Amino acid sequence: MGAGGNVRRPALPVKHDRGYRLAEFPDPRRGAVLYRNRHGRRAPRPRLRLPTVQPPGTGREAFMRLVEEAVESIPEQFRERLSNVDFVVEETPRGDEVPGGELLLGLYQGVPLTERGAGYFGVLPDRIVLFRRPIEARARSDADLAELVREVVIHEVAHYFGIDDDRLDELGW
Repeated sequence: MGAGGNVRRPALPVKHDRGYRLAEFPDPRRGAVLYRNRHGRRAPRPRLRLPTVQPPGTGREAFMRLVEEAVESIPEQFRERLSNVDFVVEETPRGDEVPGGELLLGLYQGVPLTERGAGYFGVLPDRIVLFRRPIEARARSDADLAELVREVVIHEVAHYFGIDDDRLDELGW
């Protein structure tokens, strides 16, 4: 952060649809760094922007479309039970989210349906986070990327419904 703690962030586009939301969160490290110019006035510090190399057909917008398609591909009987859930795309996992140094593609944060009791109300939405860069790094083609996004979405939605990793392994997911 610059002097005075001023950081500018773009508005966050959010799509609402039947109790779940798709949201893009910007990388917090992209805030404007302020410094004083030769006249003593604050001005944004110029930043070197390196081009990012991405597989064809990807990028934030294309990835969000893949997530939307993956959510829509969930059978309706399960999709209509998704309530108070945010689907979030982040670039990479933070260091504290990576268990044992594994490549983390997605993360469910919340209380599974099977563990909710009568006193469960007034809570923040559960979050299903997809990490774009690790998913894109694992994909070998556009079709592979779409299938991998779908698998990660279904895997994390399964956690929402209370299915743990051991059971998912037994089922082949």
